[in-house]
Amino acid sequence: MEADLSEAMVGCLATNCVTPDKDVWRQHVRIIRRLRELEEGNCGLPLHVTEVCAALRVNARTLHHICAVMLGMGPKKYLLLRRLQLAHDELRKAHPGKTTVTAVATGHGFWEFGCFATTYKARFNQSPSVTLRTHYDAAPADRRFHPFVVPKFT
Repeated sequence: MEADLSEAMVGCLATNCVTPDKDVWRQHVRIIRRLRELEEGNCGLPLHVTEVCAALRVNARTLHHICAVMLGMGPKKYLLLRRLQLAHDELRKAHPGKTTVTAVATGHGFWEFGCFATTYKARFNQSPSVTLRTHYDAAPADRRFHPFVVPKFT
């Protein structure tokens, strides 16, 4: 009988006939939805795993499991990519003479600037300082007051 059960289990796993528990799946979806709401409520602010766990009322292990299943990565990596994207967006919008890469990096929770620059370049294929210098696009109304601003041609 044990051999039959083992054979049946291996057969199910091999043919992927195991269906996920719908209640568990719904709970995962609810937690990811709450994570998205937390992100939207903290737009532009860095989030860290401990803060997210406290806000969602789940432990770190549960959050890691749910993120791995639903997002394909752990929460730490997901939140790192989110902070990188927020920094990237801010660098693209910032005026090069009015802000610095350091200010943007620290504003999004990056304190090791070499690590930030390396990770940023790996993600966006350019250094943060290049993004700051080359992507600023003043509104047309501002351009008439700055005659030396060269328009971007993309």
